[in-house]
Amino acid sequence: MGGARAWHEQVAAAAALLQPFALLTALLLFIAPPDEVALRAADPLVRSIALTLGLFAIPVAAIAALPIWLLLAWPGAPALRRSLRLAAVGVGMAIGAAVLLRLLVGPRLPGMIPPEESAAPGLSAGLAAGLAEEVLIRLAVLPAALAIARRRLPPRTAAAVAVLLAATAFAALHQVGPGAAPFVPAQVATRFLFPGVVMSAAALWPGPALVCVGHCAAHLVIPLLFA
Repeated sequence: MGGARAWHEQVAAAAALLQPFALLTALLLFIAPPDEVALRAADPLVRSIALTLGLFAIPVAAIAALPIWLLLAWPGAPALRRSLRLAAVGVGMAIGAAVLLRLLVGPRLPGMIPPEESAAPGLSAGLAAGLAEEVLIRLAVLPAALAIARRRLPPRTAAAVAVLLAATAFAALHQVGPGAAPFVPAQVATRFLFPGVVMSAAALWPGPALVCVGHCAAHLVIPLLFA
């Protein structure tokens, strides 16, 4: 993971690399907003945001995160180069994983995978889900949890605690609010383990750009492969 400053610079770089996705999300929400059927099929977090703040709050939050992170840790050239490489790897992994899953399971996802991971929410709500989760978890909850944990714990223990807290927040955010998902243990476990634990750990090392960009890229590929 490297030092705290170096990692914070990578988070700032990841926030910058999310901007094309934020602009694309805003454009898609403007020209092709989800209808009632698509919104019912959308990610529970997206539904809750839609019913409270409105869907445009998602790209606005992503855009607002950039100046905040630039003030906290302006990324130097090494952080930018590393983040660009990781972003490219993240896109490749997202495409490869989606294609492999499609070949293995076909166009219908198994029950353990939350139903919003499909074409049903439509492209605008689907991309909004990936963007919202990255802004909230990888740009906010994970860095905050890590900063607090490092004050009291050794670095490795602090990292583990931060990952578990981020994963818990990820799963919990899908179970609360006006758009909350029904409690399906297998789907809660999937949210906690993969986008929660695995992706938060990957955001610590090799770096946040891998996860932030890869996750959003996956939400562009998913509607093409899964019904």
